Amino acid sequence: DKLYNYSMLKTTSDKAEQNGGIIWNDLGPNKRPNVMTILNICTQEGLIESDDGLHYRFAHDQILSAALSLIPENKRALLQIQTGQSLLEGMPNEKIENNIFLITNLLNHGLKFASTDNKKRLQLLILNLKASKKAMASFAFGSATTYLKICCSLLGDDQWHNEAS
Repeated sequence: DKLYNYSMLKTTSDKAEQNGGIIWNDLGPNKRPNVMTILNICTQEGLIESDDGLHYRFAHDQILSAALSLIPENKRALLQIQTGQSLLEGMPNEKIENNIFLITNLLNHGLKFASTDNKKRLQLLILNLKASKKAMASFAFGSATTYLKICCSLLGDDQWHNEAS
């Protein structure tokens, strides 16, 4: 239960920073957990770590994986795309370039949501293109290929003609 609460918190934490508070859409006001209480319990249990009491991280990648697995599959992609979109909207361009992999990966989890909105598809295509170029510059050709495949899937047959004209 503590791990589930923290996984929900972690997945929405970047969005919450932008909005000044945690958004728990599926919990009523009386059932919303106290964020600091959850963070303190998870720190005491060794699930998360903090150097300054403001910034938290999972103590191990396996704990992150376990926390994410507790979020229902149908909510996970939506939370990830909301977090990615919030980061994209709230960051200056130079910081976006520094965090291109994080933002693009989060948004790629919500591909099915972006596929209906042409503006978001084009935005995601450009982010994947930038991520592929950065990956190639780092000799991470496998990752670059993945980003480019996503670019191609976002383009679709009709986009080749629309963008070319």
